Amino acid sequence: MFVRFNKIRLRLPAAFMACVLMLSVFGLFGPANSAAAEVSIETSAEALPATVSPGSSTVVNVNVKSPENLSVLVDLEIFDASLKKVAQMFKDNVNVTAGEQTTVPFTWSVPANLPQGSYIVSLGIFGAGWNGQYKWQAGAAKINVSGGGSSAPGFTSSAAATPSSLAPGNSVGIDATVTASVYAEALVDVNVIRPDGVKALVQTFAQTFEAAQAKHFPASWAVPQDAPAGPYKVEIDVLKPDRTQTYHVNADAGQFTVASSTSGSKIKVSVKTNSNASTQQPSPGLEITNVSNEPLNLSDMKARYYFTIDGEKPLAVDFWTTTAKANVTARFVKMPVPSASADYYLEIGFTAAAGTLAPNAKVGVYTWFNKQDWSSFNQTDDYSFTNSSAVQDSVKSTGYLSGHLNWGAEPALLDIPPYPSNLTAAAADTSIAVTWDAVVDATGYDVEADGRLIENLTESRYTDSWLRPGTWHTYKVRTKQAGKVSIWSSPLTVKTTGQQVLPAPANVKAKPAETAVTVTWDRLTEAVTGYDIEVDGTVTDVSTNTTYQHSGLVSGSQHSYRVRAKDGGTLGPWSDLIKANTIFVPTGPFTVNFQVDTSADRAPISPYIYGTNEDLAGIDKWGARRIGGNRMSTYNWENNASNAGADYFNRSDNYIPWYYGGVPWGGNMDEPGVGVAGFHRKSLEKGSLHPGDAADGRVCGKR
Repeated sequence: MFVRFNKIRLRLPAAFMACVLMLSVFGLFGPANSAAAEVSIETSAEALPATVSPGSSTVVNVNVKSPENLSVLVDLEIFDASLKKVAQMFKDNVNVTAGEQTTVPFTWSVPANLPQGSYIVSLGIFGAGWNGQYKWQAGAAKINVSGGGSSAPGFTSSAAATPSSLAPGNSVGIDATVTASVYAEALVDVNVIRPDGVKALVQTFAQTFEAAQAKHFPASWAVPQDAPAGPYKVEIDVLKPDRTQTYHVNADAGQFTVASSTSGSKIKVSVKTNSNASTQQPSPGLEITNVSNEPLNLSDMKARYYFTIDGEKPLAVDFWTTTAKANVTARFVKMPVPSASADYYLEIGFTAAAGTLAPNAKVGVYTWFNKQDWSSFNQTDDYSFTNSSAVQDSVKSTGYLSGHLNWGAEPALLDIPPYPSNLTAAAADTSIAVTWDAVVDATGYDVEADGRLIENLTESRYTDSWLRPGTWHTYKVRTKQAGKVSIWSSPLTVKTTGQQVLPAPANVKAKPAETAVTVTWDRLTEAVTGYDIEVDGTVTDVSTNTTYQHSGLVSGSQHSYRVRAKDGGTLGPWSDLIKANTIFVPTGPFTVNFQVDTSADRAPISPYIYGTNEDLAGIDKWGARRIGGNRMSTYNWENNASNAGADYFNRSDNYIPWYYGGVPWGGNMDEPGVGVAGFHRKSLEKGSLHPGDAADGRVCGKR
């Protein structure tokens, strides 16, 4: 028996291989809903290049020809020598024109760890949307992979634990997911790691993986009554079937939290929140109940509510309580090492004056808090958020007695170093020295100074130099440790000593009305505490406003204004004085009187703004020589002619070179621009500055 594939005669094993390749399609997609109409479709495939190395790529061109117009799905599958599928790609809604060959290109990125060998390319033509099969061609092409074979298959993994927090005596379900980059046979170990590093569970699965196929491995663990409280990790290990080689380890595939055993707790914490996914003002209410048989000092108790700040800003909190409010404390703490679901917590405590809490009695503290800018919190990822306005026991809001965890479980922390603590600064006029506590095993620090990143400092200090006196600056620090980076510390804002040099406010404008004048000005970019405005000689503080309404005025009256900025006790210069008249609306005849005060608003006149066209002998007051007038407006520098226009019978002549340039009448007028050049030479002879010597931009001015 013989079967023909791509003009190569194959014996019985090849025929069997072709059948297997054909069946693999039906195994993947199942039988077609209905057979496609019988159409004689011609197909072929070619790989360019046909020989590749692991980590490279090749293009497989699939050629399709049909006697009818069709919209088809082209499926391309690649198999290894054992007929294990290593790749699959398809393109839908490919339009094939009757009688014309359509080429459909596929790019195959060869996995870097794919073993060397010969790989078989098979293709299928289906109706668009997998609607029936027109043709399947097994062994349409061959790709040789050379240079591989020694690399282990690659894997990715993750795990989800449900519930994410539980008490001893309950069970947690684990859904582990593993994906292989190529076909592989392997063992999968799903491990539960206790807070002390001990493996509490190892569950093994033997599995065969197809390329890029995700496999799920369910596991379950009953938490013993004596299980230590704290964060537990799910670790996934993938090994060679004989365990002689480890392919993959994910030590942080998932996590869950085991709370303190309620059997040994003396207190419990109950919480109510709300069901808002996003809010500007979270409002957790915490109730602490004494579940012991003896009175407990309230001053020994604390309860924590964990949340994510979602954009660090100063926080404010308020509350009402079932006890005396003066005996309750509330503070926010930024966690040195955050968790995936918390970077801050709100801690409720009590003073010694709060007294005791009797057995089975409870105390409630019902809070609400917000950020300074009232930006929103995303509560869905907050560790202690219950998504309910009903009070319920919650092991995710922890309770403490005398500083020790007595109820609940703290969130599992990220595997990063803590940020530096005790960030302090010493300010001088033009520099600020920032210091912080060294972090154990830190390999370096980064500083953010006014948004600038200074990286890889080896010491726990930084000096910011070349600053202006009296200016504000903000700093944050983070830790580096063996390739891991902490979160940023909270920002520290510091002001240099000395007085800030403030400019006068710009763009001061007055807009008059009949009985009022509105004055506006631009806000300074410098940090200021406010502005003063002088109104008709009287200074008024307008805080940080950049507008002032001067009202109750007489129609047609004149008023004066100027503005200055201030930073605490530092006063900037006044802006130029401006005057404005209120609008006068006459109701009948009126008299207008003009009065000119020649002594008011006087200023020296620059000598450089005056000049003369004439070279007047014996007059030395002119500070400049001038070239201009009607003649210059008609001057043609190419032929040195100009027209007198109405000044003198519309005559065109060489007046400009003669008068300004000193060229004798009837002399050489062929030099382009000789009129201007001659004027310049003549000015230099009279002691004028050369343009390059005039620092203030003057040309032809006297020394």
